[in-house]
Amino acid sequence: MRFYRTSSNYKKRNIRDAEKREYERNISDLEKAKREYMILTESQQAEINNLIAEKAEEIERLTKEKNEYVRERKSYLKETLANAEIVKTLERHAKKDFKSMSVSEVNQLKALFADYEPLSRWEHKLSSNDYQVCLLVKLGFGPSELSILTGLSASNISNIRKRLLMKMTGKDGSTKDFDRYIRSL
Repeated sequence: MRFYRTSSNYKKRNIRDAEKREYERNISDLEKAKREYMILTESQQAEINNLIAEKAEEIERLTKEKNEYVRERKSYLKETLANAEIVKTLERHAKKDFKSMSVSEVNQLKALFADYEPLSRWEHKLSSNDYQVCLLVKLGFGPSELSILTGLSASNISNIRKRLLMKMTGKDGSTKDFDRYIRSL
């Protein structure tokens, strides 16, 4: 009987030893997998950080290019507009002749801005008087000159500018706020 117990103990001990070896092997495999996971994670994180840095540099470069383009475009537009014959005619009307724009001159003014998307997209959304006010403000005409060129009263011009600021930006503000907004386009 003693032999049976010893044999049984021996088998149990062998089973426990086998379980212990299996457990240690599993722990070893788990630690190996953890190390591999950490290496992969660090590698992927490094790649992600590199991509983020590259994209940040690209965004910065493109932002600088865009700003330069906008600056050049505004400068070109300002020179082109200032030298346009219709602008010189309108300046003469506002400062010397004190007469309103003719239909032909209004059409020339609109044609001058036909390719200037920030304002031309509003042409069909605004009344003719409202659109003319926008264009004239963009060209730098003041309130009294707007009144002369459009044939509208100064108070009407003021009301139009306030209303247009709300319509175009969704913000309430002064006539000067409207002028700044239009000139910034």
